[in-house]
Amino acid sequence: MPNLFLYALLVLGLSSAPAWSNQAASSEADPPSTHFLEGQPLNNFSPREINSQQLKDRMQDFTEQGLSITHLQMEMYTKQAIPLTPLCVTLLAVPMGLWVGRWRRFSRWGALLIPIALTVLWYVLYTQFARWGASDALSPFWAAWGANLCFGLVGCLLLLRWMGR
Repeated sequence: MPNLFLYALLVLGLSSAPAWSNQAASSEADPPSTHFLEGQPLNNFSPREINSQQLKDRMQDFTEQGLSITHLQMEMYTKQAIPLTPLCVTLLAVPMGLWVGRWRRFSRWGALLIPIALTVLWYVLYTQFARWGASDALSPFWAAWGANLCFGLVGCLLLLRWMGR
């Protein structure tokens, strides 16, 4: 298997194999690092490339230096908000899909167009909230979570209304 990997590297035009490829042959070889930031200063990476703890450390360093940390706070809250976006969009898409499903002619196109339209709408809301957060019109928390909260609340209200029928 390693020979196949090395052959593929040579076919793709890579002139040298990685240092860890001969790891089984040499007992002195170190295993590859499991963390790509290991041993490198955090200033070389954007806030999106580092984990939350490293981001908090960078925020503390910026605070000690008297620098603004708003953009770092936005990134920290965004790291938490983005994974929940599919749930929030689904909370809104399900009641809208149920509503559109009542119209037979529109249901096929609605099933295709509603998720696309909701995704575009979410992205527009997300970028607008991010702009407000960058200009300090909103706190970083509300700027990062704004689009998700709007979609989630409207979706829950529509779902409760649908279930009440």
